[in-house]
This record gives sequence, structure tokens and C-alpha cells, in this order.
Amino acid sequence: MHRRILFTLLLVGAAGCATTQAVTDTEAGGPQQTRERLINRSEFNVATCEAAPSEPIVSSDATVVGALVASRPFVLECLVDPKTRGAEKETTVVIDTTVTDAGAQHQVTGTNLTPEGTRCVEAALARTVKLPALEKGAEPVKGQAQVVHVANVSPTVTWGNNEASDIVGAIRLAQPTWCDCYAGFTQTAPHTVKAWVKALKGTTSISEVVWTPVTETKPPAQLLESKKNGTPGAAAAPPAGPTVSPEEKRLTECLSGKLQQLQLTAAPTQDRVLPYTFEFVNSRVAGAAPNATPELAFRHLDALRASEQAQSAMASGDWTASLSRFNDLAVRYNKRDKKVAYKQVKDQCATRVKASNAWLAQVDEQVDVEKRMVALAQEQAAKAEGWTEVAAKTSEELAKTEAARKEVLKLRDDDVAACKKLP
Repeated sequence: MHRRILFTLLLVGAAGCATTQAVTDTEAGGPQQTRERLINRSEFNVATCEAAPSEPIVSSDATVVGALVASRPFVLECLVDPKTRGAEKETTVVIDTTVTDAGAQHQVTGTNLTPEGTRCVEAALARTVKLPALEKGAEPVKGQAQVVHVANVSPTVTWGNNEASDIVGAIRLAQPTWCDCYAGFTQTAPHTVKAWVKALKGTTSISEVVWTPVTETKPPAQLLESKKNGTPGAAAAPPAGPTVSPEEKRLTECLSGKLQQLQLTAAPTQDRVLPYTFEFVNSRVAGAAPNATPELAFRHLDALRASEQAQSAMASGDWTASLSRFNDLAVRYNKRDKKVAYKQVKDQCATRVKASNAWLAQVDEQVDVEKRMVALAQEQAAKAEGWTEVAAKTSEELAKTEAARKEVLKLRDDDVAACKKLP
């Protein structure tokens, strides 16, 4: 049942308009305002900055799929860049993996995937999917996983909508190279923080950065002042106060430096002042960002759900290998193989129980995450109609996982009963 798994996003998409300031040196000296649709801002999964997921003990159909699913954040990050996607809204990546005594070989296909997208996914798999080679002469094991990216629902950058969005897109695409800013967030997701940036006409860099509370909707006055000389200003830290933690302060200080080193894809035709809200998830930790919106908290859980699914698949593979080893020893012992002692059989049975307990525990974690998703979606559905479909879908997924848990529980109980019969 683990040979082929399709992973889609259950995310809540939202798009809207944001006011950006077009600052001009008019005789009156006042800023001119334009209203533009500001897109290309989407969350970044800091788990993609961390080391590759752990290598499974053995390569089996289940552990191959689990390892592929664990690479999902890296595959999705590939698809943020418009160069990796075609013109369609939906992009599907199909990964077929075969493991032999020579190691793992991946074949990447899909729909709406460009050659550059294929190369990016292949590089991500080479970096993150670690599968043990099989013994010489062993039958190859295979697995398949699909990752679906939906533009403007999944993290997405597109060019050419307007100048402001192109600046925002350049910031989003640069985030995977700013991993040193997120180095302290291995046990949590970084705070959501908001920067206002200024890009001067005819330049390809950000001249000034000012941090404000996330809820602030008005541009900082200091960025609206006309500056004919175009001299870059200092990056201002978030306003002092009890809501600014030391971690948040370090994060914004680091991001300020990155923003002012950033090279934009094109020079704006007029001075621009615009907001960028940095939102983060971490698919390897249980808790969302401390100040996450309901939408971001749900996206975090969705990323965590896939991570738990990957771990469940690998745990099932470990159990299958343990069961196979037990059966082999039992058969050889019953045939009076002198190389197999009874203690080996009994010890392997205990290992089998340990593996089924570990699998059950992992499925329990997956159930817990999906229950949190259902609770959050239902809570929001009571407030906004747009969440109704999401709540229904998450409830369906939870029901499937709970049914799978019953099967794993029975396997565990059977293991315990079988081992108790051994004297």
C-alpha cells in the first residue's frame, strides 16, 4: 500500500491588494501613492535549511516511499521559482525510485515541469533522499510519490505582474540562501516579522529597511521622505517593547543585512516603498510560529502532516524488515539449522514487537497532527465560509488515518500475542 502515494496541499490560499508607496521628488515634496496588487509573498519552510532527513535502516518499498515523501519540502521549494514551472496553474512531480545493490536511482517526470524544474528536483533528491543499497543479487525495491504544486496556493513566485510584486518575488526567491538567519530555529518556527523596504528608481538594490509590528499597515514616515541623493539608510530594528523577543530581534537584524545585499531582477521606474511580511513554517517541529495567523498555522500543520506520513511509512518498512527477519530465523530454526539458536528467534520476536510499537507510535503522532488540523479548520469554518471545504477535506483525511491506525494496532497486538507463545 506504500508503493505509490499522492501528496497534495490542503492549504488555504489568500490574495489581496496592498498599498505600495511610489515616492517621487515633486515640487510639492509629497509622496504619490499607487494601489497595486502585491503578490509573490509566501511562507518559507526553514526545514529545507536543515540536514537531510535521517536514512532508514533498510531499503524496502515502504521506506523508499517514506524517504521520497520526506523530500517534499525540498521539491516544493524547487517549484517556487517560475523557471521550474510551465504556464499551467498546477504542476505535478512524479518520482519513481528504484533501489539496487548500486544504490538508489530516481526518475523524475510530471506535468507542467520545465527541464530546469526537473534538474532542480533531481538535485534535491540527490541531496535529501538517503537509501541504503541492497545486498548483491537482491531483488530491486521500488516506490513512487507525487507532489502537486498549485500556483498561488503553494508558495509561488511569478514575474511581470507589476514592479512591486517583482521586488517581493526577488525577496522570496532569495530566502533559501539566507539559512544562517534561521539557524537558531531547529525546535520551533521563526516569528512572523514585517519589513518595509525602499527601492530607489533606477537601482537594483534595497536602500533602506524598517521593521514594524506585523499589524502595521501604514508605511514608516522615514521611508516616505524624498531623498534626491539616493544614499542608502540604516536598517531600523523593530520597535522596542514586550512583544519583541530576543530571537525576533536577532532574526530581523540578520534579515536586514540580507535585504540590503539583495540584487533585484530589474530596476524600478520610480521609488518604491512596500511591505514584506516574512512568514515561516518548520515541517520538523510540532508548534507553529508564536504569532502565526490561522492560515499560517494550518500551513504549518499541513507541512508537518507530510513529515509524519513519511516517518510512518519508514516505520512500517522497519517493521516489515523485522518481521521478515523473524520469519526467516523461525523457518531455519524449525529446520534444525545449527547456525540459528532459539535465543536468536526469541530476541528477534522482541525486536519485531519493538518495531510494531514504534510504527504505532508514529501513526499516533500523525493522527494527533490531523486532529489539530481538523480542530483548526472547523474553528475557522465557523467564522469564514472559505474554510468549510478545508474542514471537510481534513476530516476525510483524519478518518483514513484512524482506519489505518486500527490496522497497525491489530498488527502490533498480533506481534505481542505471537511472542508471548514463545517459552
